[in-house]
Amino acid sequence: MTTRSIVFPIYRNQANIPSLMQAVANFHARYAGDIEFVFVIDGSPDESGPLLLNALK
Repeated sequence: MTTRSIVFPIYRNQANIPSLMQAVANFHARYAGDIEFVFVIDGSPDESGPLLLNALK
């Protein structure tokens, strides 16, 4: 089976992390298959990284 990757660049998006996580959960529930979600945090100066890490726990 082929793995599909969905990549999310995360930079100055702390206000959007809760809605992003909800959208990812909805997508995952709707579509079956081998899917991975990749979140790329590249030096964001806000709290995007910690918020995302906390949401993924």
